[in-house]
Amino acid sequence: MPSLGNAAFQTIMKTTRRELGDQGEDLAAQALKKQGYKIIERNYLTPIGEVDLIAKQKGVLVFIEVKTRKSQRFGSPAEAVHPAKQAKLRRLADYFAAVRGAGAFPHHKCNAPWVSAVIEADGSVRPCFFHQAYGNIHDAPFDEVLNAPRAMAFRKGLKVRKNPVCRQCVCFLYLRPGDLKKIE
Repeated sequence: MPSLGNAAFQTIMKTTRRELGDQGEDLAAQALKKQGYKIIERNYLTPIGEVDLIAKQKGVLVFIEVKTRKSQRFGSPAEAVHPAKQAKLRRLADYFAAVRGAGAFPHHKCNAPWVSAVIEADGSVRPCFFHQAYGNIHDAPFDEVLNAPRAMAFRKGLKVRKNPVCRQCVCFLYLRPGDLKKIE
């Protein structure tokens, strides 16, 4: 990354965190463009997180996490991209590829339709945020909606690994037996 001149440094020292991050992303995008990269996406937001920059050069996609610091007081920018953040960037890259039909959506365990429900503002009840509603609390009490034949048949027949909605889901709700006891 090119070094900053004194004027650029003074500007960065007077900014808020969000402005600082935006300036860092602008500088990173400029540097990448000078090196022949094409910026494909900026602040690419997904249900699993955000990628600051996605760039492409000679057919290779690069997913970039930009960390801009005013000082080294909280560590270097490189230290902030720890192994967990790197793993998240890999998941985001997989998601990006899957959305564009260049790969499968990453599989993960999810049991949301069996352990939770979503009640919409209009009263409709969904097994999760992505599946269609199977009842409405304005038509029947909540427990009856959850235990109605339609809802029971949905849960009984749902195969998470094969269902097209579930295969594209990025929800990570997975409660193991005993997890709720820990919350109580």
